Amino acid sequence: MNNVIDINDVRGVDPILRKGDVVRITEFPWDPSFDEAQLMGCTGIVTEVLKRYGEDAEAPGQAACVVVAVPGEEYWDEVDVPLNALRRIIGLDSKALRLGDVEITSRV
Repeated sequence: MNNVIDINDVRGVDPILRKGDVVRITEFPWDPSFDEAQLMGCTGIVTEVLKRYGEDAEAPGQAACVVVAVPGEEYWDEVDVPLNALRRIIGLDSKALRLGDVEITSRV
C-alpha cells in the first residue's frame, strides 16, 4: 500500500473560516454579559457564521462574525465573536478534536 496517498497530506488548509472549525478566543471586550476572564483563551467550535465580508473586501467570503460554542461544566455557552477576536486552530490537534480524540477543557 505504499502507493496510496493520504488526502490530508496533500490538501491545503482552506483560509475561509467555516462552521465546524475549531477556534480559540483571544480577545473579549464586546459582550458585557460574559465575564472576560471566563472565556479568554478558551477553545470552542464555530456553530454558525453570522456575517461574511463582501466580494469587494480584502478577503472576500471570509467570516466577519461567528457564533462559537464553548464547553462549560454542564452546558455549552454560545457567544458571538468577531473575526479579529479569535484564532483558528488547524493541524493535527484540530483534526483530533473533530474526531473526539481530545477532551476540550471546561472554562469552569
